[in-house]
Amino acid sequence: MLQPERFFNNFFESKNISSPRLYEFAIDAIAKLQAANVNNQFNAFINALSPAANALGDEVGVIKTALALQKGKTLGLNEVIKNFKTYMSLNQGVIARAVGGTNTAAYQAFYPQGIREYSTATQTKLPALLIQVSNAADLYANRIGDEIRNELKAFNSQFHDSRNAQLLQKGTVGESRVERSTNRKVLELELLKTIHSIALMFPADVEKCISLFNFNLLEAPKKAKKVNPEMPKP
Repeated sequence: MLQPERFFNNFFESKNISSPRLYEFAIDAIAKLQAANVNNQFNAFINALSPAANALGDEVGVIKTALALQKGKTLGLNEVIKNFKTYMSLNQGVIARAVGGTNTAAYQAFYPQGIREYSTATQTKLPALLIQVSNAADLYANRIGDEIRNELKAFNSQFHDSRNAQLLQKGTVGESRVERSTNRKVLELELLKTIHSIALMFPADVEKCISLFNFNLLEAPKKAKKVNPEMPKP
C-alpha cells in the first residue's frame, strides 16, 4: 500500500544513521554536486549544504574529543581506586606492626573486615572505606607516623577530585550532544531540500538523481559473518 507521508518525512532523523555517517554522506554529495556543476546549476545547493556540513563536522569532532577526555577521566578514577586497593594490601603488615598487631582495636579501625573488604570494594562502597581509613589515620597518627597518615588521607581527596572531574566531563559530553542535534537537524533539512530540488530538476530520471547521492554511506558497515570450517571427515 502506498504511504504518501513517506515522501515528505525526514528520513535522515533515523537513529540508525549516526552523525559521522550523515556528515560523510553530505560531504560526498557536495563533492558530486561540484563535479557535475558544469553550468553552475547546483551553486545554491552547494552553498547551502557546505556550512551546514561543516558545522556538523566540527561538532562530531567535539563529541569525539569530549568522549576521549571522559574516558581519560574514567581511567584516572580507576587508577586511584586500583592504587588505594594495592596500598591497603601491601601495607597491611606495616600497619599491623605499627599499631601492635592484628588483634588490637587500632588494627580493627583500619581493617574491620580484613583485607578482603578493600580488595572486593566497588566504586560505590569506596567513599565509605576512604572515610574509614582517613579517620583511623587521624586517630592513630602517633603510631603509624605522619608519612603513612598523609598517604592514606591523600587517597580520599584524590578519589573525590577524580570523581568530580569525571562527572564534569560527562556534563560536557551531554551538552555537546544536545548542541549536536541542533546542527544535525539543520543539515538534515538542507539535504532533504537538495534531494527534492534535484528530483524536481530531473523528474523521473532516477539514474541522474541517484548519481549525485551515495546512500550506502548512511548504512553501518556490515560485520563479516563467521564461517565455521568444516570438520575433516574421518
